[in-house]
Amino acid sequence: IKHAEAGAESPALNTLSYRIQVSSDGQNYKEVLKVDKNNKAVTNNPIPVTKGRYVKLLVDKPTQNSDKAARIYEVEIMGLNKDIELPPIYGESGDNKEPIVYPIPQKTKYLSKEGMSLTGEVNVVVHGDQEKSTITKLDEILKKNDIEYAVSDNIDENKANIVITSDKNHCDECVDDDLVNDKALKNKEGYVLKTSDDDNKNGDITIIGSDKDGAYYGVLSLGQILEKGSDDKFAEVVISDYPEIEFRGFIEGFYGIPWSHEDRMSLMKDTSEYKMNTYI
Repeated sequence: IKHAEAGAESPALNTLSYRIQVSSDGQNYKEVLKVDKNNKAVTNNPIPVTKGRYVKLLVDKPTQNSDKAARIYEVEIMGLNKDIELPPIYGESGDNKEPIVYPIPQKTKYLSKEGMSLTGEVNVVVHGDQEKSTITKLDEILKKNDIEYAVSDNIDENKANIVITSDKNHCDECVDDDLVNDKALKNKEGYVLKTSDDDNKNGDITIIGSDKDGAYYGVLSLGQILEKGSDDKFAEVVISDYPEIEFRGFIEGFYGIPWSHEDRMSLMKDTSEYKMNTYI
């Protein structure tokens, strides 16, 4: 791990002491490398054969005891002269499912392999005081997927239902107890999203947000799930998610050709679809 500034590659700019940890679940980490004196011009510290979904870099002693900035900007597999196939991230054993939502959620649980459908006109129930953009985005998503719907105040057992709420206590009959107790709802901008036809053959979708932003992000995730569907079927799944970083976005550095106003607006629109919230 090196720290380079203005093209310099002096050992004096190295991160002096650091550790690398890996985890399969994002909660329990195992240390695979510890470097105490990183003072060589080229750092070559082999990591033992390991596997993990998450990689964490911990800086114990930064550059020259002052610069605490460090990052993992590239992962390279060396010493192989043939192609390798990375294992699937999600799905039950033997599945080849790609991550169904980006950014990858904190937790994804597939409820079936065959997926599900929404049958007939969908009954949309919105509880609590939601942002106008949440309803606008839901309308956009449903129309894009040719899903007809009508808005009402209550669940209709004879129809497919989509329930959106940011108040988990608002309607005991509308949401499952196991959903309202999810860890995601204890975090800012968190949400739980469930798609299932187990209790209703026409299909039910439930989105519970820890706040208004969480409800909106749940709708965005629903859009990605529907987009990845085929033959009128999409994943039957429970997604639990919340951001670990409050400010997520991009910085315009003003290097090279300046961006136009249209460029900025286009990038903001694209990144907002993936739950980014900051432009500097």
